[in-house]
Amino acid sequence: MSNTGSRCGSTVLHLDVPQDSSLYIDVFITSLAEVPGIILAAIVVDSIGRKRSIAAMFILAFIFLLPLVFKQSAIITTGLLFGARMSAIGTFTVVSIYAPELYPTSVRATGAGLASSMGRIGGMICPVVAVGLITGCHQTTAIILFETLIVLSTVVVLLFPYDTKGRDLSDIVT
Repeated sequence: MSNTGSRCGSTVLHLDVPQDSSLYIDVFITSLAEVPGIILAAIVVDSIGRKRSIAAMFILAFIFLLPLVFKQSAIITTGLLFGARMSAIGTFTVVSIYAPELYPTSVRATGAGLASSMGRIGGMICPVVAVGLITGCHQTTAIILFETLIVLSTVVVLLFPYDTKGRDLSDIVT
């Protein structure tokens, strides 16, 4: 999503064309966002609860992605993507804690495994859609799609029946 050399079209790498090293730097910088994201998740998960933590980090990701609907400079884009990735990994961390706690012991592994599988399928589809939209010169459409999914996910999380913060894990299916 870096704006340097804004070209649309094929993502095929050609050996005779030198690659822009700033892309690798941007990816490295945004990858570092996972560390503060995990720390943020660890801080908020027990203080405000699982549901509110997930919703708050989804809202943060929404806020960080929103300016990318419009063209931004490369450094602002990298900073916003850093914040969005930090929020996304924080959300994933809290979901990894919350999902197993929702299920009674007898089905906990199955329920958490199923939830994890759905997340992984989404994790495989997301980059394909994102790269397809970005290389087709549809950055705004990609951002709006992800923003829409964030809003829907936030609503779904807030509709969950209860928060597991401070609760004993259930041993029976009700």
